[in-house]
Amino acid sequence: MKLYEKDNLVILENVENFDAKAIFTCGQAFRWYEETDGSFTTVHLGRVLNVLNDDNKVIFKGTNLEEFNEIWIDYFDLNTNYKEIRKTLSNNEILANAMDYGKGIRILNQNHFEMLISFIISANNMIPRIKNLLK
Repeated sequence: MKLYEKDNLVILENVENFDAKAIFTCGQAFRWYEETDGSFTTVHLGRVLNVLNDDNKVIFKGTNLEEFNEIWIDYFDLNTNYKEIRKTLSNNEILANAMDYGKGIRILNQNHFEMLISFIISANNMIPRIKNLLK
């Protein structure tokens, strides 16, 4: 994984298992909104962040390298080796199928209160309705 700053963007190269669309539309977080260019935007800890997959890069707009290391590395669980986890669990056919289906999804380390409220609201709602309720 290579992380650097260029032209007021933070760029992450050679990271496996980071598919912005899969991560932000799978139902684990509801405050990510898809933009017309296919990127996703959120507000977290009072900061606006935009994320875009571009070939083998993930481009982060609205942050710098220092802030990325302080906040977003943990939020996106980038210190976890998903490749090794997938390798370990691949011997189980059910888990292997689930991993194939959810390929590219990372587990987000969200704000606990927001996550709890989202979970409570989700009891009788579908993802689009939950997103509207949390605006």
